Amino acid sequence: MTNAQIAVVGAGPAGLAAAATAADLGLRVTLVDENGLPGGQFLRQPLPGVRKAGERRNEVRPPTESVSSSIEVHKTGERRDGTGSRLLRRMRRGDVELRLGTAVWGVDDERTLWLLGPEGMDRLEARALVVATGAYDRPVAFPGWTLPGVMTAGAAQTLVKSSGVLPGRRVLLAGSGPFLLPVAQELLRAGATIVALAEATGPGAWLGRAPRGWGHWDRLWEGWRYVRSLLAGRVPVLPGHVVARAEGDERVRSATLTAVDGEWRPRPGTERRFEVDALAVGYGFTAGTELVRLLGCELRWGERQRQHLPSHDLDQRTSVPGVLVAGEAGGIGGAEVAFASGRLAALAAARELGVLAPGGFERLAAPVRRQLARHRRFAAIVNATFAPRAGLWELMSDDTVVCRCEEVTAGEVRAAIVPGLPDANALKAATRVGMGLCQGRYCGPLVTELVAAATGAPVSGVRPFGVRPPLRPVPFVMAG
Repeated sequence: MTNAQIAVVGAGPAGLAAAATAADLGLRVTLVDENGLPGGQFLRQPLPGVRKAGERRNEVRPPTESVSSSIEVHKTGERRDGTGSRLLRRMRRGDVELRLGTAVWGVDDERTLWLLGPEGMDRLEARALVVATGAYDRPVAFPGWTLPGVMTAGAAQTLVKSSGVLPGRRVLLAGSGPFLLPVAQELLRAGATIVALAEATGPGAWLGRAPRGWGHWDRLWEGWRYVRSLLAGRVPVLPGHVVARAEGDERVRSATLTAVDGEWRPRPGTERRFEVDALAVGYGFTAGTELVRLLGCELRWGERQRQHLPSHDLDQRTSVPGVLVAGEAGGIGGAEVAFASGRLAALAAARELGVLAPGGFERLAAPVRRQLARHRRFAAIVNATFAPRAGLWELMSDDTVVCRCEEVTAGEVRAAIVPGLPDANALKAATRVGMGLCQGRYCGPLVTELVAAATGAPVSGVRPFGVRPPLRPVPFVMAG
């Protein structure tokens, strides 16, 4: 059993900000992340021995070197103010216990976590818990999406950032939202040819909301830098297009795009085929809410993100005493929201533990709240502009695999849906959908959309897959 005053789960921007803020206040902090290096997707660090695609480092970290001292700082996804690099350097001080390569797979009560890491099983008891479990690429199924060479945009970026490996030489990038832009930039810098960038949202949606971005100069400048990369790389940009299907024998060889209407439904006669050796697809993100759901936190429906999210107050406190949420786990908002909400969650936890008096807390929290509100206003514009439309889920033909773990097709799911029963969980026994290694993290949103379409219920009214331990696969020998 390990004890901490504050446990932070997730070492992305929000978790790093929370851990650093709490440690600066003199609290005993443990930071847990299932990845081997801190940073999350936004600050993804190269693996030891890798600098960038095609370039290897000569030196490799000695196995005896401590985790905190071995953290290197690479400006992947960095903002101009250097916040991410400062936080990564902050972890070198050694006053934050880093439990990297360690998964949280269950809970005893509100604040006792079950861990599985390099040293085996352990429990972590904390007086306060900050859940900063981030997000993952929203799963979207279409014919051919399970072919080798078809991957999420986040996976393509991770290959380049962490491993220095190109997903392919001829890459088609498709989806919706601003995340496509940095992924395109990373691929171009690594030497890929992007045959096309297909953005599902049409230009009318962008132009209609463009005036609301006035004043967010840092974000607009960042966007312009990405656009310049596309122009320099001569990347064809196709607004109002989605991937209709991918084709190939042993791996993807071609991808077909189709123009879509305002609801992202295909326009007949508009298909365009591209020869590729990789297809990267990114239609936004799904918040990683498994832990907050297992903790019993109250949820609210996020209409733009089409999922249930943890409710929290202005200071990131959930309905469960001592449990706070930060970053994408509380709703998709981007790196700035993550940094600010992580700081605020740590300050609120310190106040709950009596380390900060009410007056001192308000003095420190007020400017962070203002920053957070500003960043959330911009995030709301982005989420409204690029929210997924109904036609996206209609791409699934009956023979399209929905659950890759158990190889369950959309047709099998549709056949098992009981009319008038909007319950995704009820389909597990009939089809085994959602019963594989990922525990429905990836197929769950797809099944929910299929149930809503078949029953006529709103997506918010469909009972989603439940969560239960283990949240991650646990070897039988360690489970006892």
